[in-house]
Amino acid sequence: MKKSTIIIAFFFLAIGFVGFSSCNSSSSNDDMNTEEVIENIHDGHDHDTEATINETKIDKSGPEYTSKYICPMNCKGSGGNEPGKCPECTMAYIENEDFDEELDD
Repeated sequence: MKKSTIIIAFFFLAIGFVGFSSCNSSSSNDDMNTEEVIENIHDGHDHDTEATINETKIDKSGPEYTSKYICPMNCKGSGGNEPGKCPECTMAYIENEDFDEELDD
């Protein structure tokens, strides 16, 4: 009985030690801010990660964004002034809520 109690106590002590040491690991990203995490992920690269993330913009000047009717998936080159289907993905066009009739004339 005494031997099994010691084994059980040792078992729980070992589990507690492993759990405690893994929670206090210095390699955890929880204590890092976003910039430090990005630096660790992109260590050794010669590009500015933040600039790359912040400067990524979508060109919304094409017909897939400016037409009266547009594809819901904004497929490149789709869109028109009449209802129809996208030639790229075959989805039915939807009316463009942002359509500006003054720009269309």
